[in-house]
Amino acid sequence: MPVLRELQVLHSGGFLPKIFLAADATFDIEIDSWKYTCLTCAVHRRLSGRWRKSGLPVALCRHPKERPETYRLSLEAVHAEMQKLGLPPASQWHTDWAPGLGAAGRSVLPSIVHVPGMEHMIRNLNKKSLKTENGIRQAVPRLTARPLSVVSKYLYVIAGLPTLSLHVVALQVFLERVRVGWQEATWEQYFRKQYTYVARFVKADYGLEQATVGRWWFGMSSPLCHGHCSSQQQAEQSHKHLKRSLCDAKDRTVKEVLSTLVEAVDLWTDRSDEENSFHLFTSPGNTASFPTCPDDWMVDRMPKMFRVRAAGLGVKMLPCIQRLVEDAKRMPCIAERHKGRTRAFFMKTGTPAALPDATVERCWQQLQTKNLQELHALLTQHGLVKEMADGNKKMVYEAFCESWVEHCCVIHEQHRSRSTQVGDVQCSCWHYRRRGHCPHAYFVLQSRLGFKSWVPEVLPSAKAAPDALDMQSGGSSVEASKPGRSRKRKRPDYRPVPLPCPDVAVGEAARPVTKPRILQPQRAAKTRFSR
Repeated sequence: MPVLRELQVLHSGGFLPKIFLAADATFDIEIDSWKYTCLTCAVHRRLSGRWRKSGLPVALCRHPKERPETYRLSLEAVHAEMQKLGLPPASQWHTDWAPGLGAAGRSVLPSIVHVPGMEHMIRNLNKKSLKTENGIRQAVPRLTARPLSVVSKYLYVIAGLPTLSLHVVALQVFLERVRVGWQEATWEQYFRKQYTYVARFVKADYGLEQATVGRWWFGMSSPLCHGHCSSQQQAEQSHKHLKRSLCDAKDRTVKEVLSTLVEAVDLWTDRSDEENSFHLFTSPGNTASFPTCPDDWMVDRMPKMFRVRAAGLGVKMLPCIQRLVEDAKRMPCIAERHKGRTRAFFMKTGTPAALPDATVERCWQQLQTKNLQELHALLTQHGLVKEMADGNKKMVYEAFCESWVEHCCVIHEQHRSRSTQVGDVQCSCWHYRRRGHCPHAYFVLQSRLGFKSWVPEVLPSAKAAPDALDMQSGGSSVEASKPGRSRKRKRPDYRPVPLPCPDVAVGEAARPVTKPRILQPQRAAKTRFSR
């Protein structure tokens, strides 16, 4: 209940417009080897100047075996308590790829979006067998033509493509290449059945009535919210936090676990903004569904580049906002396109550089093309899809990375009913999709749309305030003067101080100083080793 009340306060303050729930089961907590399903609410917390995705535990279910019914019961209990507190229903349901979890979530909330984790999918592809919903072991086909790391890098790029048409065409070309070019028909059929679904389309818009779509797609046009993509890392980190709070002892009884859990709740509900802390609550304004202001490295005053790790893509360089502002004045590194009330801003994801018109037009055409057959021909013309000598087609990984990993597009839609807001801007870069914000979107809001709500006001410090009130001056509206330069003071001359004399009475001899006693050297007795 303390966590649900905190969520109620955040929702009433406008920091929690949507609720995202994540569930996962853990083990090795008690001596009876029962499982514990932890249900958490995924939020973003600002810790030590950086927004991090965290989980606030709202329910803990104990059961002998991991079944979909336990997930359904825990979700029903949490949903009932949320309705009593006036909280909105959960919009996304993050789980792993265990069978039956999506249906368990939809049985409680029919409109909820089931989001299985992509990292868990990659691990499942590397296993020998998996359990079905009936408990029967199913063998996982082995990929022999290519290592699994090659497949994973293709899947991460396909998952982040901005539009549904781009995702469908790229996935179709890749799976066809695996089936025909790599001669892996069994693996391709298993992947289609296990990790994709057949979606229905309007034939007048897309040119086809149905096509294969990945359940792990989190691009700009996907139904998943930014900052809450297909990932199970938050739920797994919540498990680590739970086990550390319970001391992670396997030989504990149920009573000991529950008593320790009560103490852990008191620890979690304390407030702290530090990064390495067991406290889950933060000061007001530092917990929200989405980041509400930039990280400290984004607002650095020096035009720097920062290294940020991208899941599945390696370490990437991202510019701060000041670097984008200064480079935009020196070179044409921002290209703008219009269509109705929509404005698109194209730029480099990493180091800012001048954009050729051909690159901008190529990306702009790919974004606007909705018909799948026309987009397939357009990608072939642009070099993203290559026709091989044997007749099948290949997805060019480097060309896709050049277009939609090294470049990004910030989309702004002007609404009639309201002014410019942060939610009206979407970016196609991986940082925005995974972490909920990026310097590219903040730069467009600041330099192109004139929105600077995250910039703190300049107020004079108490040290620089005048001693007496002067009505002629501007008061607190005037910026405080800079502190004066501190000069090094001259070191005073050294003067030796005499030692104090011992207190000895007149005529009394001083006590003689005793010498330390030193033993005379002795000859050691002979042993059988020194004879």
